[in-house]
Amino acid sequence: VLNGLEAATNIVDDMDEWLGIFNIKLRHMREDIESIETRNNKLEMQSVNNKALIEELDKVIERLRVPSEYAASLTGGSFDEADMLQNIEACEWLAKALRGLEVPNLDPIYANMRAVKEKRAELEKLKATFVRRASEFLRNYFASLVDFMISDKSYFSQRGQLKRPDHADLRYKCRTYARLLQHLKGLDKNCLGPLRKAYCSSLNLLLRREAREFANELRASTKVSRNPTVWLEGSTGSSQNANTDTSAVSDAYAKMLTIFIPLLVDESSFFAHFMCFEVPALAPPGGSGNDSKNRSNNDDGNDDDDLGIMDIDETDKKTGKNSPDLTALNESLQDLLDGIQEDFYAVVDWAYKIDPLRCISMHGITERYLSGQKADAAGFVRLLLGDLESRVSMQFSRFVDEACHQIERNERNVRQMGVLPYIPRFAALATRMEQYIQGQSRDLVDQAYTKFVSIMFVTLEKIAQQDPKYADILLLENYAAFQNSLYDLANVVPTLAKFYHQASEAYEQACTRHISMIIYYQFERLFQFAKKIEDFMYTITPEEIPFQLGLSKMELRKMLKSSLSGVDKSIAAMYKKLQKNLASEELLPSLWDKCKKEFLDKYESFVQLVAKVYPNENVPGVTEMRGLLASMCECFDLYDQLIPYKKAWSWQKSIVNEKKALIDKSQECSDTVILLQHSPVYTMGTGSSEDYLNFDIKNAPFDLYRTERGGEVTYHGPGQLVMYPIINLRNHKMDLHWYLRMLEEVVIRVLSSAFSIKASRLDGLTGVWVGNQKVAAIGIRVSKWMTYHGLALNVTTDLTPFNWIVPCGIRNRWVGSIKGLIEDGGQVKGGMCCNKLEDLQLIDLAHESLLKEFSEVFQLQIEKQTVLNSYFLNADPLE
Repeated sequence: VLNGLEAATNIVDDMDEWLGIFNIKLRHMREDIESIETRNNKLEMQSVNNKALIEELDKVIERLRVPSEYAASLTGGSFDEADMLQNIEACEWLAKALRGLEVPNLDPIYANMRAVKEKRAELEKLKATFVRRASEFLRNYFASLVDFMISDKSYFSQRGQLKRPDHADLRYKCRTYARLLQHLKGLDKNCLGPLRKAYCSSLNLLLRREAREFANELRASTKVSRNPTVWLEGSTGSSQNANTDTSAVSDAYAKMLTIFIPLLVDESSFFAHFMCFEVPALAPPGGSGNDSKNRSNNDDGNDDDDLGIMDIDETDKKTGKNSPDLTALNESLQDLLDGIQEDFYAVVDWAYKIDPLRCISMHGITERYLSGQKADAAGFVRLLLGDLESRVSMQFSRFVDEACHQIERNERNVRQMGVLPYIPRFAALATRMEQYIQGQSRDLVDQAYTKFVSIMFVTLEKIAQQDPKYADILLLENYAAFQNSLYDLANVVPTLAKFYHQASEAYEQACTRHISMIIYYQFERLFQFAKKIEDFMYTITPEEIPFQLGLSKMELRKMLKSSLSGVDKSIAAMYKKLQKNLASEELLPSLWDKCKKEFLDKYESFVQLVAKVYPNENVPGVTEMRGLLASMCECFDLYDQLIPYKKAWSWQKSIVNEKKALIDKSQECSDTVILLQHSPVYTMGTGSSEDYLNFDIKNAPFDLYRTERGGEVTYHGPGQLVMYPIINLRNHKMDLHWYLRMLEEVVIRVLSSAFSIKASRLDGLTGVWVGNQKVAAIGIRVSKWMTYHGLALNVTTDLTPFNWIVPCGIRNRWVGSIKGLIEDGGQVKGGMCCNKLEDLQLIDLAHESLLKEFSEVFQLQIEKQTVLNSYFLNADPLE
């Protein structure tokens, strides 16, 4: 049994091993069966896919076959306007077909197939043929369009007819091919370069011809003086030319810019759109940011920017500011606008020859247009305007340099006067320059001011150094003239204000040196004595000084006797010395006031020294010396001149303001009297009533002024001597009634001493009367005890104008004249009969007597001054 069991066990083990082997074989069989099934499935799928691929490839090849309706257009069709739609559609199909053969629009498997490659080569050849034909056509088309316009002479400006360039028709015709250009760019970007050059070349010819013809006719039609305006020269003609209105010159320049700058900007923008440039912030044509309202109605205003272009690829528009297209655009614009600046330069040069100052307004006009050009398409227009601005600035600098060289060249000829001849001309020049300033041209003018004035001041100092003896007189006269001429401008122009203050400081320094020299010359011993005392004061006590050599009390008395015995004559000599070499007499009053103040200050210091060192010695006091100085009265004697009332009135007020300013500073000022005649005029006082006028104010027979004086209406005219005393009543008597009576006394004495006419006063009626006839009218104004206005004495006056007013508001009384009073056999002083005296002789006689009696009544020493009427008052000559 055991053996049987063991044998059975062995058999079971063998069966188990066989079963394992069988299982393995079964598994291998299953795997082989699965592999066979998978292979069969793949072969079946591959068969299906191959069939589908063949069908898809057939479709692609069929789709790329050129439609018959486009074949003719792409290979040899016409580009006429009528066929343009067909050409555009053919071009669109070709572009679409080429894009369809590109990855990812086409599976990479297809792209590498021989049939597809052959088809692509065929389409590329078709594209090259179409692009070449289209480019050749467009180049010829652009040239023919421009040639046609240039050949039409009526299109351009002609003699007597300025024509605004009109490119509306040109743009309309070009717009027809805008979509074609866009598609050409899609087909071949490189083809646009030659097309852009051809367009720029053709249009440049047209623009330059338009600009040249317009500029020529603009110059020919502008009516201005053909004689160039000359500045800073001494000839009479130059000042007359300087008053010529040359505004037409800058108007012509502005017109040139108004017409052509918007045109060039529009052409630049149109070109950028038309030629498919992609730049950021591109301004549409017809919408430039400058002077759009100046556009002609003939300009094409209907959607100029609608070129009929459709964006084919939106991603192409995403360009940065540094895009290659922007660089290419500016290069093309340079070709488009190259050379046109020469015609603008010609207008600038022409304007400069007529009036160099017009460069100022032209600079401002250019700046205004320059600041208006913002778009990238206008980049080259900005460059053109920048060059134009530089040209204007260069020409103006040339004018300034020539004028400065002229001042320097004439240094030898003006040695006696410095730069005096140029100062009023420079003031006139500066006034004109201020009138011409426009926009941003202020800096240009300020630079010119700086150069002009610097050259004048440097030249003046060089001339002064050549003659030290008269250097200070020369300097103070020139600097004073500069201040007088530039006063109004310095108040509104900061650059001139700076030079005004510089001249003021130099004037004060020259005045101080000159006045000190005059005072020291006249009172040399007195101030030398004072200098010795001052020197000893530093080393010894005041009590010891009288015991020093040359400083004894006896020496003091000798010095005082020699220096002050004829002090009134010394003061008069000092005045004459001050007056002697002074060419500008109008400076004398202010210089004399400065001289008196300086002398009194020095004398006061001397008196104080003497009081310390010689306490028991009597020295004339400062008050006494001040009284001697104050007794002088400067007289502006213009009795034989007809001075316009408004100018004399303004002159009075300026003198009063100067004297009040001195009084406010506790400085002394001398009295002044002005003697003159007026052109016919009516004047009214502060509270005058219009009831005393026998005419309509709006239709007055003569000028009518309401002034600040007292009294009612009166008349001034030829034959009437008018005296304006401007005196400080603090030095006389602070009583207005006393002053009025003294004026009456002057006239009463004149009538009696010169004409043997007995005149009198009437209670309550200010003035001088002979019976019922008023011979002299008086009306004054007093401010801070400083008088002005004055009296009017009728000598040979035509009394007719008094009939149109109620003189001085007094009815039932008459106005008389010296001539009328003595016509009936009256005798003048010396027994000469009036009938033998001419009117001018009567005026001369009355004038001499008036000054004499005024001097005696007010106890004043008359010192006559000279006024350069043509320079200061522009007086009318008395016939």
